[in-house]
Amino acid sequence: MITTGFYYIAACVAIPGIVCMLEKKTTWKVWKWFPAFVFVYMLNMLCCTFNLWDLDATYPAYAAVKNNLLYAMIPLMLIRCDVRKLAKLGPKLIITFLCSALTICAGIVISYAVFNDVLGNNSAHAAAALIGSWIGGSDNMVAVQAVLNVPEGDMGACIIIDNLYYSVWIAFLLWTPAILEKFNKFTKADTSYLESKTSINGEELITKAAPADFTGLIFLLGFGLSCSAITQYVGGLMGNSVFGFLDGGTWTVILGTLIGVFAGMSPISRIGGKEELSNMLCFSTVSLLASRAGFNELFDAPIWLVFGALALAIHAILFLLLAKLFRFDLFSCATASMACVGGTGSAPIVAASFNSMLIPVGILMGIFGGLLGNFLALMCDKVMVLF
Repeated sequence: MITTGFYYIAACVAIPGIVCMLEKKTTWKVWKWFPAFVFVYMLNMLCCTFNLWDLDATYPAYAAVKNNLLYAMIPLMLIRCDVRKLAKLGPKLIITFLCSALTICAGIVISYAVFNDVLGNNSAHAAAALIGSWIGGSDNMVAVQAVLNVPEGDMGACIIIDNLYYSVWIAFLLWTPAILEKFNKFTKADTSYLESKTSINGEELITKAAPADFTGLIFLLGFGLSCSAITQYVGGLMGNSVFGFLDGGTWTVILGTLIGVFAGMSPISRIGGKEELSNMLCFSTVSLLASRAGFNELFDAPIWLVFGALALAIHAILFLLLAKLFRFDLFSCATASMACVGGTGSAPIVAASFNSMLIPVGILMGIFGGLLGNFLALMCDKVMVLF
């Protein structure tokens, strides 16, 4: 059993390193059902279940490292793209995405109101983390988990249902082009505005950066860790001042997000290595989170599965009603929904199933979700804790 803090941190960083290497170098079918992100979480839970490390003895190392890495990751994730390019979406697509995001929030909040008595203590925070994932992606989920101190067992359940329903939902949305004409006739949608979106160049949406090198990586590491230190310090001060209507952790995430947004519009965004470094921090943080959760804490997972199914069903129904009300077309609805549930990696796939020229729209919607995910999740948490 590992009782030394450094050995514990080394193991938690080595596990995602080995898993990601295996995913890249092998053609195992397991990666289709369990991507590296989920596999890392499950493998760490397995190690915790079999007491590979002493939870009490290693806790000081966990507490010292986890949040510091997380708050460094947030600005690094956001400097990948200049948010000014979101204007290319146009008002109708932005409204469609906002409706999708708000119905995701409504679905999870309503489903939580139904099941909160059987989901366990602090389950509102776990549901908020799921909102972060279903609007912004895994990075947002991890950020919300840290701010709200979501129990690791509940976090494991959220990751399981996130992965399960993502697979179900993308399969459904990839089928929807078969009902394109019927849907647009039902909503009386005007699709002429989409013609102007086919001229968007997807390569222009992601800020061009130099190849990753030592100079860029060491600068970005220093930048990220400095942001982590500054935002935690200032966030703590704000949480204990007249701005105390939000706690220090929430202010830290908000400040880190703002720094990332402004840095994305500066020359810093052209430094190579930000994607590689932010992904390293993300996987290391996820590994640390999972290392405190055993499989014995997942006995409530079946009810979490029902909770997730109801939340997704409510999203679909409410979004359909809004599509009818505002005359949204099927392409916009399907892409916006996938941008929420799947993020920037999946929304372009759904967009391409309608028209490959509209792939950039999926990219932009995914970026938009990454910006909104943390804020909407934390706002919904304030509502759910009242139940």
